[in-house]
Amino acid sequence: MNFFILDSRNTFIVWIYRILGLLCVVTLVMVTFYPAEPSGTALNALPHGDLYEFSRVRHFSQKLPAQLEREDILPTKQRIYLVGDSFTWIARGHRPFPDSLQRETSLGVHASLRLQRYNFHDIPQEAKKGDILILQSVERSIPYRFLKSRKVLAPPALQRVRDWFQRTEPRLRSLLCKFPLVSELENLRLTFLFDFMGEISPFTPVFQLNPPFLFGQFEVQSQRTGASNWIPSESQLDAIVWNLKTWQQQAKKRGMRFLFLAVPNKASVYTDLASIQYSEFLPLLYKSLQKEGIKVVQLLAPFRESSRILYHGTDTHWNQQGGSLAAKLTASAIFEGNQEPVTNRP
Repeated sequence: MNFFILDSRNTFIVWIYRILGLLCVVTLVMVTFYPAEPSGTALNALPHGDLYEFSRVRHFSQKLPAQLEREDILPTKQRIYLVGDSFTWIARGHRPFPDSLQRETSLGVHASLRLQRYNFHDIPQEAKKGDILILQSVERSIPYRFLKSRKVLAPPALQRVRDWFQRTEPRLRSLLCKFPLVSELENLRLTFLFDFMGEISPFTPVFQLNPPFLFGQFEVQSQRTGASNWIPSESQLDAIVWNLKTWQQQAKKRGMRFLFLAVPNKASVYTDLASIQYSEFLPLLYKSLQKEGIKVVQLLAPFRESSRILYHGTDTHWNQQGGSLAAKLTASAIFEGNQEPVTNRP
């Protein structure tokens, strides 16, 4: 009975719980409604890479170059419309991919960033006959964006929770970056656990210390949809191809040429460092797309054959060498073969 009597000690504990509960509520509200900073600012607030933000272990602390902004778009008669994810604009210390592609092709490149599922409204209304539409997606997001139904990936309720985390993650990072002391204490705690307990964040379960290299859970987790060891069923592969075929048909109605640019997962390129058995998803997809007459930029083999490191060690995105090589290969795919307008082809 004495437990329920609110003496001075119990009153103090109750107020502590109230304050903690209030802080939790305020945090949830802020990460839900707090405006995320512009892309370049948010990236510069993550100076060591997005994967480092998951691990926070000091041994992987590598200062990455600052995000660079786009150059002016060339005012050319024929234009390239690039619809893609973060690989279209993340450029740490080097020109963004649209600018590299613009220099390789001497054509104006108009880029649209899409982090969620793509839809036909992403094709700009000003696009006209003779223009080129490039649809870009990183390998791990291809199933999410181009399978016919989200139910293949996750139950609706789970998908809603996942979407909420995707929306709030940039806001939470922006908030944490405003409190250096909190951030530094978290770094010390996680480094201690790594050194003395052998623990690391489940979001970066695979790593190398020399050189510092991190791999995200979404690339290496066994049979996770979109991971480098994920083996799609025949029906899933057919669904992806069917959706991309629909994109090609929509582009053709506008008189545009269509290319699909699939950026390999970092773990798909560096399978030895990631200690995984690659499923050969991209080669299977290349072959299926080619059978349907869909032009695809094949990056996987040239990336594997390159003697240079093409991705940041503590980030999921390509570095200067990776972006430059991708732009050269994309430009080659645009110009190879017959160059007559799409509408004149059978």
